[in-house]
Amino acid sequence: MSPRRFRYHREDFLPFPVTIEHMDIVIRFFEDRVEASNTLYLRALEPVQEVRLDARDLEMRSVRWCAHGTPGQEAVPVPYRLDLARHKLLITPPHPLRAGERFIVATDNLCYPSDHLLEGIYRDVTPPNAPQQYMSQCQQWGFQRIMPVIDDCRAKCTMTTTLEGDARYTHMISNGNISRCYNPDGVPIPVPGSPHRKRITYHNPVPMAPYLFIACAGTWDDLVDFVT
Repeated sequence: MSPRRFRYHREDFLPFPVTIEHMDIVIRFFEDRVEASNTLYLRALEPVQEVRLDARDLEMRSVRWCAHGTPGQEAVPVPYRLDLARHKLLITPPHPLRAGERFIVATDNLCYPSDHLLEGIYRDVTPPNAPQQYMSQCQQWGFQRIMPVIDDCRAKCTMTTTLEGDARYTHMISNGNISRCYNPDGVPIPVPGSPHRKRITYHNPVPMAPYLFIACAGTWDDLVDFVT
């Protein structure tokens, strides 16, 4: 067998067996960790017996499954395992999937950002007396260090992202427009029952690749201008 001349070849980028149509993301920032929940709305493009998502250095807490378009149906736990060598989350659906079948996968995990590995979410330099500052860097394959996903530039979908963190943060930023449904004044609101924390929701209606995702929480000065 002749050695590979390049790291990546065309045959490494085969069509997806499933595609993501939308993600509802919740990211909670704490001093020592980041908690991430994601509800993925997926569609099988061919018959599938195992759903594979990219996942790297994550501590999985749960994986649940729900049929798409079934009002009132609760998501149920499904078997899964982490393939650490290939950085995959392997999910066994309740039944073999047909081509065209839509379904929902809900994941819940922890990640532990570092101050030197600048992929996924990392610990940024923090001003004195401020909560830990976090930045994200998802290009090229950093999203899978935050939560499971199809981490490929061709895997574009719409996203709704809720960020939650210490009430002392001056900014919590993600892609898209601030949701006036959840944040009518365009600013974070207190978390019910946790007045020391706040949250803000963004909706990105334009399908976007995961490497473009951003989620940051920090204490920064403002430089504001208006242009007509």
